[in-house]
Amino acid sequence: MNIIEIDHVHYAYEDKPVLSDIQFTVEERDFVGLVGTNGAGKTTLLKLIVGLLKPWNGEVRLFGEQVGKFREWDKIGYVPQKNQFNPLFPATVEEIVMTGLFSNKTIHRRVTREQQQKCHDALEALGVQNLLRNRIGQLSGGQQQRVFLARALINNPALLILDEPTVGIDTQTQNEFFHLIRHMHEHHNITFLMVTHDLQMVRTHIGEQPAVSHDALHFYVKKADPTHACSQHDLTHSLKTMRLPHV
Repeated sequence: MNIIEIDHVHYAYEDKPVLSDIQFTVEERDFVGLVGTNGAGKTTLLKLIVGLLKPWNGEVRLFGEQVGKFREWDKIGYVPQKNQFNPLFPATVEEIVMTGLFSNKTIHRRVTREQQQKCHDALEALGVQNLLRNRIGQLSGGQQQRVFLARALINNPALLILDEPTVGIDTQTQNEFFHLIRHMHEHHNITFLMVTHDLQMVRTHIGEQPAVSHDALHFYVKKADPTHACSQHDLTHSLKTMRLPHV
């Protein structure tokens, strides 16, 4: 099954071309590293994939559906760049993670005990349950990334998008982070798209050579072995068996 299809996509800001005839397909359970220098068009392509921008030419499809008509956004988890987050935002860790359960249809509903447990399971899996009541702005960069990963995982997404996930976090936390997502990729029915400028990290964790290159954008791909799968379908629950250490 194709998760993301980028079909002859062109985009320009006013008269300045940014992306030209981009073609790439992300298949189910791929781990894709999208690498490029600043200004290469990584962020623009990501915005096209999630429907924040519309291609000048070509088409983007999610799960086989044109992105402008796609509505099943709960299938997609998103971990933002650390520098995109306002550290003064007045919310606790628990409140941030709980927002991963809500859509426009459910945001005003009362939180159920089951939802509360899913939140606690996700925080425990990521080793930040002890920070439940802390304000998000009080956390270190590595702690914040764990919280946002917990938020992205709480709904068991089919596609997880990681936008520069290791910027601003120390080497040990980076290694722990990749230990966890390697397990998710190898054993769970989840597809990854990681946007980064860190070529060495991609070569270490995904592969030495890009599968496809378009100008300054390079797509690295690691395939999952379909025979290596966890019997536990609840992702956050099963991750508790190999959770990160508490911080």
